[in-house]
Amino acid sequence: MRRVLSPGGLLAVSASSRWNDPELAWALPRWGRASSFDAETAEPLLGKVFEVESIRTWDARLVTLPDRAAVALFLRGRGLPEPSAWRLATKTAVPLSLTKRGLVAWARKRYLGGWVYRIRRGQSARRRFSATAQNGGGSSTAGRGS
Repeated sequence: MRRVLSPGGLLAVSASSRWNDPELAWALPRWGRASSFDAETAEPLLGKVFEVESIRTWDARLVTLPDRAAVALFLRGRGLPEPSAWRLATKTAVPLSLTKRGLVAWARKRYLGGWVYRIRRGQSARRRFSATAQNGGGSSTAGRGS
């Protein structure tokens, strides 16, 4: 992110939960296991590098698989081999509504030093003072072009 996102730049990320699709937990070998970045770990991981501004979670039945072919295709997309996906799909009652769980987060890349607010396009945006400005000398970086 250091090369792509400027200090103060906005990052938007989305992550599914390890508890996503509980209706198929019996068919998904890795269901419930932590991954390197999931909804349960997103906020603390982002907080190490970014100033997390907003987190929005979801937990709702948002997807319906209308038939066994759709179930098999869904299971293939979750990494199951084709024969296993079809075998498990035949054991699934359809139509099947799936509970989707996850989050979307917005975070800003931190500046070096402290934060200061300034007005940008009618909204408050955080900007950092230079170290000399915080100590009473020199000029601040606030108010200069972004």
